[in-house]
Amino acid sequence: MQLIRETDRLYRLTRMGMVNCFFVAEEDGLTLVDTNLFGSASAILAAAERIGSLIRRIVLTHAHIDHVGSLADLCKRLPEVEWMIGKREAKLLAGNLSLEPGETGKKLFGFFPVNLQQTRLLNDGDRVGSLLVMTSAGHTPGHTSYFDIRDAHSLQVMRSRRRLD
Repeated sequence: MQLIRETDRLYRLTRMGMVNCFFVAEEDGLTLVDTNLFGSASAILAAAERIGSLIRRIVLTHAHIDHVGSLADLCKRLPEVEWMIGKREAKLLAGNLSLEPGETGKKLFGFFPVNLQQTRLLNDGDRVGSLLVMTSAGHTPGHTSYFDIRDAHSLQVMRSRRRLD
């Protein structure tokens, strides 16, 4: 797994050049966004060691197997780690692939049930460290994006561009 420093606070770990997870540096350690494929835990832990920090939290964007594959292994190796997922996506992670009222689309697939109790269910507008939780359904019904509020200037630019479009 290759470790790439994207910014002062953001690191990308890429496997096979196309499956990614990310570290966000916080004052107390690292937040890991997604856990990559099965078998990635050792490489993720080694990357955190290279950065010189500890993984304190894991947040998931969605429950597809390439994003949650190493969750159970990491939680086993890091028993104190907090891990969180969006409220809607938690149902998919638990193996319930049914659409909820008002949701449309094809049959859901690509999910692998994980039998772990999350520390916290996330809702739109919640905060995890410096990350603002933003629901972004589309790829999956409960897909979640995370915005680092320390990059507030970027958010202002994005908002002003939307007004111009």
